[in-house]
Parts: sequence; C-alpha cells; structure tokens
Amino acid sequence: MISNIGAIQTKTTSFRERKSSTLCRPSSGYPCLDRLKRRRPDAKVIINVGGRRFVTWKNTLKRFPQTLLGSEELAARFYDQDRKEYFIDRDPHLFRYILNYYRCGKLHRSYDDCNASFEDELSFYGIMPQEVHDCCFDDDNENDNADDSKSTVSGSECDKKEHLVTRSWIGRARNWIWVLLEGEAESGFRAFCGMVLIYIVGLFIILSIFTTVYETVPCENEEKVCMERFRILDLLDNICVGVFSVEFCLRLLVCPNILEFAKNPMNIIDFLSIFPFYLTLLLDSVVGSNLEAFVVLRVLRIFRVFKLTRHSKRLQRFGAALASCMGDLTSLMFVLIIAVVVFASMIYFIERNAVEGKFISIPDSMWYTIVTMITLGYGDMVPATFLGQTVGAICCVAGVILVALPIPIIQEKDIFKKQMLSVYNVDDLQKKIKQMRKGAERPDRGTP
Repeated sequence: MISNIGAIQTKTTSFRERKSSTLCRPSSGYPCLDRLKRRRPDAKVIINVGGRRFVTWKNTLKRFPQTLLGSEELAARFYDQDRKEYFIDRDPHLFRYILNYYRCGKLHRSYDDCNASFEDELSFYGIMPQEVHDCCFDDDNENDNADDSKSTVSGSECDKKEHLVTRSWIGRARNWIWVLLEGEAESGFRAFCGMVLIYIVGLFIILSIFTTVYETVPCENEEKVCMERFRILDLLDNICVGVFSVEFCLRLLVCPNILEFAKNPMNIIDFLSIFPFYLTLLLDSVVGSNLEAFVVLRVLRIFRVFKLTRHSKRLQRFGAALASCMGDLTSLMFVLIIAVVVFASMIYFIERNAVEGKFISIPDSMWYTIVTMITLGYGDMVPATFLGQTVGAICCVAGVILVALPIPIIQEKDIFKKQMLSVYNVDDLQKKIKQMRKGAERPDRGTP
C-alpha cells in the first residue's frame, strides 16, 4: 500500500514538473508561430513549377481531393525521387493563384493575365472556372474573352450548365435547340445548323429594315408612299415579323431560366421589334384604322436593327466599351450642356439688337452653339457683330477642346487603372511585411 502511494506521488511530481516546464517555456513573440508549433505536425510539400519552388503543407492540398494537387495522381505522375519534390512543367506565375486557392478556399486572378491561359491552367489542375471569385470579374476588364465568362447577352451561365446536365429526352431537345439558337456549338452538325440559322435570321433582319425604310419613299407622280402602292412591302414585313415571332417563342420555350431571359437586353429588343405589329392589329380591330397615333408604333420597328448585335461579338464588345465609359461620357455630356447654355446666352444677348440678327431666342442660339462646337457649321445662322463673331470663334475652339481632347484620355483610363492597381498591390505587400515584422500576422509561406 505504501509503495502504491509512493508511485502515485512520483507520477504526480513528474506531471507537475512537465506542466511547470511547459508553462515556463519562453514564447517566440509570434502568436501565429506558437500556434503552428503546438498543432499536430504535418508534412511539407515542395512543388517545383517551371523551375520555381513552392512550399506548402500536405493537408492544405488535401482540402480539395477532387483536384490534381489534392489527389494521389500528383505523386504518381510528378514526384521526383532524386530531388524529393514534385515537378510540374507549367506557368509558375499563374500557379501562385492556384496555390492560394488551396490555402484560402477562394480563387482569384489578376486583371493583367490572359483569361484563356488562366482557364487552361484551371483545366490542367482540375479546378472548375466557376470557382473564380466574383470580384475578379470587372466591367472595365478588356480581355478578349471576358464576355464569354460574364456576358449578359448569353444569359445566366450557371442556369445553362444546370440545363446541360438534363438527362431526359425533352431536356436534351431543349438544350439542343437552345445551343442552336445561341450559336454556341463549336463543331459538328449543330454548329453548321447554327451558322445557317444566324445567316437566315440576319437576312430577314436586313430585309425588314429595307422594307421599313423603303415604304416611306413617295412614289413617282403620286401622292401615296410606296407601301400604299406596293402591297408586297407589307407582305414582306409580315413574313419578317412571323420569323422573328417564331424565333422569340422558341427562345422563350427552351430558355433555362425565364427570369434571366426577361432581364436580358437582347430579348427585350426582340420583344420590342415584334410588339408594335401585334398591338397595331389589336387596336385596329377594336378601335379602327383612323387614328394617326398608330403610326407612332411603327417607329419601334427600327429596333430590329439592334438584333444584329446578338450574333456579332465585335458589336457586343463595342457596347460593353460604351457601358464601361458611361460615367465619363455622362460627365462629358454635362460639361457640354453647360458650355452650350453659356455660349448660347452670350450670343443671344450680343446679337439680339443686331440689324440682321437671327438669334431671336436662347433656344435658337443653342442650335448655333451646338453646330459650332462640333465644328459642323451649317451657315444658316451667323453672328453679325464683331463681338458676336469673337464669341463664336471662342465657342468653336472650346468645342474642339471639350469634345476631341477627352476621348484619348478616356481611352487611356484602363491602362492608368491597371498601373495604379499594381502600385496598390505593392503597397499591400509592404504593409504585410511590416505586420510580419511586428508579429501581428504571419501568412503562409508561398515561395522560398
């Protein structure tokens, strides 16, 4: 009994000594480093990508076992027994974004990198492109294939992918028709049919625009316009409306998401191109054809010209470029309005008492000011006094400065923005270095 008590006291004393030695162990001064030392040991992994060595933990890669770096395929294909490291002959610059994805769980990329090259790297490492964070998609990014990833014309990409995995024959048929109408097939018979359909719809769009324009031309030696004499123009317009209606109904029936379909600007344009025709038929059958207000509805048919932008990537990029500069263009327009009001008021008060003056009001003077500022100069209104001519000359020079000079400045805006982003990245890096020195933060080790 006494021996058992002595053994218990010995164990208690040794436990107290170990606990005391643990409590008295000096701290390194780095809280994150102390936590790393106390956690369960993990094996380090050295990955050599294109001659650049990256060091991380094995458990970090195991966060995504369905990818290349997290699977057993990495050791089977890329492990170098001599150097005790993994060697992957890929781009080391883009690999740092891949490795950060395993560390943080969020995939980011730089604006300066090619989107196609980054997608190739994602495909090689088995990472889905949908993992890219939303903040990396910017309207100001002018990569050539940015519209393939965040295009409002093509609708919701996520809804499309959910639509692609439909296994029923109805779902496969809807998907086949949807890809055919969108012209997204890359090869095969469906790509050929899609190309033929694009040309057919484009031909009807051009034919519809032709009939809309030509029907307003007066006939020779008659007071009637050509549409009232040649009913073939009305027939052609009805055929075009029928084709556009069938196309719109097919898109509506096979679309993956009706809400996204309704918010798509191109679908709104398609609806506006056929809506006046059916509204005119309805009102004509109910009220009669004597109302001149019905003619106003025919003006909306000109929206059919915007249907050409659906299948033209260049026109879509042009529209995206205008949308990205909308803030600058709005500011420029506001400055022009101020200049027009100022110069028009000056011209009016100077020329209103002139003998041959034609500036009878400020709105009339605005016409002269606008024509002068854009250097068009019709010559229908000219100032008669010397002071008025001086103000007109100043107005012309001011128009050149306000209209011509801001255009290259807006064009170079994105280059300046990318340069500033690189500067901000350097500042962030310097802040992190200072924090590491103070022991406030110690990020994971990326490159040796």
